[in-house]
Amino acid sequence: MKQAEALIAEQQNDVPQAFALLREAAKLSPDDIDIAFDLANLALEHPDQAQPADFDAYLRLEAITADQRLLRAYVLAARGRTDEARVEAQSAAAADPANQEAHGLVQALTPTDSGEAPGARPIVGRVRLYGQYDTNVSVLPDRTTTSVGAGPTLSDATNLQRAAVGIGVQGDVRWTPVRGVTELSFLGGLSFLGNLSGRESETVPMRDLDGNPIRDGDGNAITSERAGSKTYDFGTIDLSARLAFPRERWNSAIELYGSSVFINDFSERYLTEGTLLASSNVAVNAPKSIRVGAYGLGGIRSFGADFSARDGTRAEGGLTLDYITRNVGAGLRAGYQAELADGDQFTENGPLALLYARGSTGRFDALLALVYQMRNYNRFEGATGTSFDRTDNRFGPQLQVSYGVTEILSVVGTYQYTRNASKTEGYTSDFDYTRHLATMGIEARL
Repeated sequence: MKQAEALIAEQQNDVPQAFALLREAAKLSPDDIDIAFDLANLALEHPDQAQPADFDAYLRLEAITADQRLLRAYVLAARGRTDEARVEAQSAAAADPANQEAHGLVQALTPTDSGEAPGARPIVGRVRLYGQYDTNVSVLPDRTTTSVGAGPTLSDATNLQRAAVGIGVQGDVRWTPVRGVTELSFLGGLSFLGNLSGRESETVPMRDLDGNPIRDGDGNAITSERAGSKTYDFGTIDLSARLAFPRERWNSAIELYGSSVFINDFSERYLTEGTLLASSNVAVNAPKSIRVGAYGLGGIRSFGADFSARDGTRAEGGLTLDYITRNVGAGLRAGYQAELADGDQFTENGPLALLYARGSTGRFDALLALVYQMRNYNRFEGATGTSFDRTDNRFGPQLQVSYGVTEILSVVGTYQYTRNASKTEGYTSDFDYTRHLATMGIEARL
């Protein structure tokens, strides 16, 4: 009744009476979206007589219709919350594609080239120069099998592992020609990492697990070659296209990306792959901070001539759970992956999981993740031609940090610890290894 009386008062240009009646009705029915809508709409039309509570009551409730979402966009824009207002306007346009007012508001709230944040420009570039330290650039196991006399001997192989210091550069450009209720973007990138230390191969003595030199039947020390790290210099070329559909509660995206990896100063192709990724998530609470979703990907891999036994396809899928606010985030990924290679010894599958936490304060951002992956190989071919079962459990933490020195320049760093615990039934050799990988550099966003 009071809501109807308020509308009559507004039609009679008695705005103060309309405010009084709607405010009283809102107190009696604080969860009535229609009353809150009329009060916020009246306050927006007569800001000189409005009170902050007139808008607060409406923002507290969940908008359902396109008109309700459009009004939320106007209220948020009036309060300077442009990013949130743009999302609401996009949701209104998605709910009512014929609503030209909603589409016009989306365009009005999309920053222009001259005054927008770097992340909203149609073309964004990034360049990173960094140094890297890798304790096991060759990714060799900690132990190996050495033939001595009549049988094999399990010996220490850490002296074959190569630690290396390198300098790398990365760069990419992202172009977003379409932004709004549908977003389309393209990315192209290049990178190169060259190692500065240990470039020459070396002859090193083999030792048993107790640290004693291994000798042949004549008493001569058995040696092996530690490969120079130049073999592990690499460069990449990356291309991708992404089509996203941001909505008020549902967010979905499809991405097609391809990359080529080259080693030995771009002189030899190591890997070329193409992948199609689809993902979707939905907000399950009113603030839209908790999101659950799923993802799936499939890809084709082609390795260079020396690694062609690993050619084949790969697939992965899983579920996601995220808690995301402006300055804090946390989440979980759980799924299953498989690589179907031409060589049986490289065909594997297994579960995977990732747990992460993110935080930012002003110019500082940090991301900590714990990663786990099981790689269950269908068959491992031993030195005698016998097949064995092999399972690797790979896990470790990863850390990324960034500090913004200016709006363009940031100091960035990463650290990754990888422990590969391998078990091969009935075979003397194993594939256990440990790796520490750290980088530090400067990144410019243009």
